[in-house]
Amino acid sequence: MIDKKILIISYLFPPIYDAQSIRWFELATQLLYLGFKVDIIAIDPKVNYSPNKLNNLKIHRIKSGPMETILLSLKKNLNVESSNNASIRNKVLFKLGKSTLETFKKIYGSLLLGDYKTEWFPFCATFLKGLDLNKYDAVITSQFPLVDGLIGLYIKKINHNIFWIADIGDPVCAPYYSKLKKLIDEYFEKKIVQKANRIIVTNKNVRLLLSCKYGVTRKKIEIITQGFDEERFKNKKPKKTKNKIFTMLYSGTFYRGFREPKNLIEALYQLKHLNFKLQITGRNELFLKDFDKVKEKIEFLGFVPYEESLKLQDEADALVNISNKQTHQVPGKIYEYIGSKKPILNIVYDENKDETAWLINRYRIGVVCKNKTEEIKEAILKLYKAWENNRLHKMFDFSNSELLKFSWQAGAKKLGKIIEEGLSER
Repeated sequence: MIDKKILIISYLFPPIYDAQSIRWFELATQLLYLGFKVDIIAIDPKVNYSPNKLNNLKIHRIKSGPMETILLSLKKNLNVESSNNASIRNKVLFKLGKSTLETFKKIYGSLLLGDYKTEWFPFCATFLKGLDLNKYDAVITSQFPLVDGLIGLYIKKINHNIFWIADIGDPVCAPYYSKLKKLIDEYFEKKIVQKANRIIVTNKNVRLLLSCKYGVTRKKIEIITQGFDEERFKNKKPKKTKNKIFTMLYSGTFYRGFREPKNLIEALYQLKHLNFKLQITGRNELFLKDFDKVKEKIEFLGFVPYEESLKLQDEADALVNISNKQTHQVPGKIYEYIGSKKPILNIVYDENKDETAWLINRYRIGVVCKNKTEEIKEAILKLYKAWENNRLHKMFDFSNSELLKFSWQAGAKKLGKIIEEGLSER
């Protein structure tokens, strides 16, 4: 039995779902199974939920700041994250309201470190003053958002002996930040990297970036990717029957400027005579107009809960990923896709630098193409012809046991080892 107690700071945590909340829910759950004692600090989601669905993790729910409280209340009252929310999200009034809110969030966030979520700092700091930090062997802070790392700096200041692991999933600064804001935020990112005892990142490109940028040894920076459930993966049999319509699924969010579907849409348009459909999940309603020329081939499902998203991946014939222009960012969905054992259409900007391209080519689990219309078209055709001949399950191989190193269970074991080794070196 491992007698170590861990405190995890994760601003977002289920039942609020995003890449980081899922990451720390899964890793925290697996740490529990390994014998660690785990407490979580997260914002109050303002929704009813079943504690049993959170694997009985001990969670301290702290009041969110005023902006987040308003946003959570709006989501709850408008039912935009309940079942069948696609029709609500597709309404003109909702899109207009969302665009207005997004603009206000950016303006408000520009006045704070990181983004608007930093307003949570005083509420969390007040709670920490009444918490006995000496009962914890280690503290882990998530990121995004930056506020989690700022709280890590605060904890280290009031208890400098505590072993702190800072998870830096993505570098702090968004591409659209002003030069001044980047300078300020990078100053605090540097502080986090230097003050933390260990750094966790999701891929080798981020490790190289942080190591060169802030002059820390690569030994201090460990890689723990996003993941999938090992047991679910082992028990899943590759689907040997095809859907009546070639069904592709895109899970996640599009972003203007660095993860856009423009070339994918054009490729779909040139292939619209074929028998296919593309399902889209996520908060992508502001991109729907982009798909007008192929709208008869698109099924927008809106925001889909995590478990339902996994089921949709299981039912699809192929899964679509569009990588970011920034090669140091790896969309977490790629690992969920691996867990589904479905071929991946992986659209990248730079095949030589993008880690997802290496991953899919190395393990022969999909088709990689550049983010250019003609290449996307050829990749879809390759998958479509294999589907037509019912050969998709024969083209790609998910039997390689090395894939299990990307599971949440493997990630938690590595994290547990980092904690134990770090504590033993003190």
